[in-house]
Amino acid sequence: MKKPLLVLCAVLLTSWSIAQNLTIRYDATKGVSSLQGETKVYMHSGGSDDAGPLDNTAWEYVVGNWGADDGVGLMTNVGTDLWELNMPDAVAYYSQASNGPVLGNKIYRLGMVFRDAAGNKSGKDNNNDDIFADLSGPTAMVYNKDGTPFDGVVITINSGIGDVKNATFESTVYPNPLSSAGMVAYTLNQPAEQIIIRLYDATGRVMDEYVQGARGLGTYLVHFDATHLAEGVYAYQIAVDGQVKGGTFVVVR
Repeated sequence: MKKPLLVLCAVLLTSWSIAQNLTIRYDATKGVSSLQGETKVYMHSGGSDDAGPLDNTAWEYVVGNWGADDGVGLMTNVGTDLWELNMPDAVAYYSQASNGPVLGNKIYRLGMVFRDAAGNKSGKDNNNDDIFADLSGPTAMVYNKDGTPFDGVVITINSGIGDVKNATFESTVYPNPLSSAGMVAYTLNQPAEQIIIRLYDATGRVMDEYVQGARGLGTYLVHFDATHLAEGVYAYQIAVDGQVKGGTFVVVR
C-alpha cells in the first residue's frame, strides 16, 4: 500500500475523539412492513438537534431521496430481513439535509421510515405511521408515533471511536457505502486558510482533488461525483492548514 493510505492509518491511530456514533438496526418483519425479502432497504429519516417532543418536529433535518436508488440512507443486510445503517457522526449525517448543516453538536431525536429502492414499499410503526427515537439519554429509546415502545428498530449509541476528529477539525464521508455521488463533510473548530481534499484508490493513486480557500468556523459539504469510480474501497484525506487526517468509504453498484 502506498504512502497516502499509510498516512491515513497513522492518523486514525493517533488523532481521534468520540463522535455521536449510531448503529441503527431495522427488522423488516416488525410493524407494518412490505419489505420482507427485499434486496435493498433504505432508511428515510429526520434528525433534530433540540430535545423536543417525539412528534413531527423531530424531522427537522431530513436525509433521503424517496424513490431514488442513490445510496443516501442505504442499509446493509446483516441477516434475514435485518438491516443496519452506521452513522459515524450523526451531526454530520443530518448536515446533508437541504436545510443543513446542523447547528447543534448533538442529535437528540429521530423520525424514520424505511423503504425499498424504488420507494414503492415501506416499513413503518405498528400503526403504519412514523417511527421515533429519543437519543437524549445514554440509551436510545424507540417508539411508535402514539408513544408506545416499538421493537422493530434498535439503536446503539457506540462509545468507541467514531470518525476521525481532533480539536481543530472533524471529517467524514456520506453516504457510506455510496453509489453515484458522495460528499465529504468537515467541521472547522477554528478558522483555516486552506483545505485540500483528496480521494485515493486502493493503490494510493489520487482519483480526485478539491482545494478550498479560507473558511471560518462551521460545517462544510464538498460533493463529489463517483460515477467514474469502480466498485471497491477508497480512502479520503483532508488537510487543513497542514494537519492531515482521513478515512475510508465504499463504492457499490
